Amino acid sequence: MVTFAVGSFEDSGVVESTHAVVARVLGLLQGWLADERFEASRLVFVTRGAVEAREGDVVADLAAAAVWGSGAVGAVGEPGPVRAGRCRR
Repeated sequence: MVTFAVGSFEDSGVVESTHAVVARVLGLLQGWLADERFEASRLVFVTRGAVEAREGDVVADLAAAAVWGSGAVGAVGEPGPVRAGRCRR
């Protein structure tokens, strides 16, 4: 299992940070899927503040939320190698 922490770039605005984070994750994912060394591995993207993990949690990182949503959709479409996880702060 390979884990990759995902979060906003604090020095950017929301839109710019979201574009940058999603592009970074997409590039990592494409490279990881193309590399035969990782065929038997799972890639887990870990986010904080991206979704309401428990009632009352605040969604504070919209860039990470975009990645989490993409990962959740990808895991449904291609179950197995990619997972989206969430952590409480």
